[in-house]
Amino acid sequence: MNVCQRTNGVWRFVVAVVVVAFHAGAAGRPAQAPETSERIAVLGLREPVEILRDRWGVSHIYAKNEADLFFAQGYNVARDRLFQLELWRRQATGTVAEVLGPRELKRDIGNRLFSHRGDLTEELNWYHPHGAAIVEAFVSGINAYIGETERNPALLTPEFQMLGLRPCKWTPAVVI
Repeated sequence: MNVCQRTNGVWRFVVAVVVVAFHAGAAGRPAQAPETSERIAVLGLREPVEILRDRWGVSHIYAKNEADLFFAQGYNVARDRLFQLELWRRQATGTVAEVLGPRELKRDIGNRLFSHRGDLTEELNWYHPHGAAIVEAFVSGINAYIGETERNPALLTPEFQMLGLRPCKWTPAVVI
């Protein structure tokens, strides 16, 4: 069985969603994160990038070039919301049924049928002149953080552990 696949029942998924909601501050109390600063080395950056998290938990990313900016955005969002990204990846690739069971099979089939099958670079560059490069940098940032979780599974949130899942790498096609 692929490490990205594991079906342990819908009830575990519901528990995971409750944990996500609690972590997201949906427990009814306002969340105020402390302003944070840390220095980390991430393979894939060309130059240093600064990510400042303000008192509301909003990240502000400062980079000297576009590729590093979007790489850092991908890395940062994966660090903050990896379980959500894994669910989005599964929706995009038509693999939600592997987690939630056969009731999701029709949706998975539909998602696979409507997958983009044209020239991906052309499609991404239609959205923005540097679209393909931006998305590739963003995906590389996500994958850099996923790589860190592969080396240190303790970085995974409780949702992954409860469901017996490991996040899978992204491709630019997932973004569409």
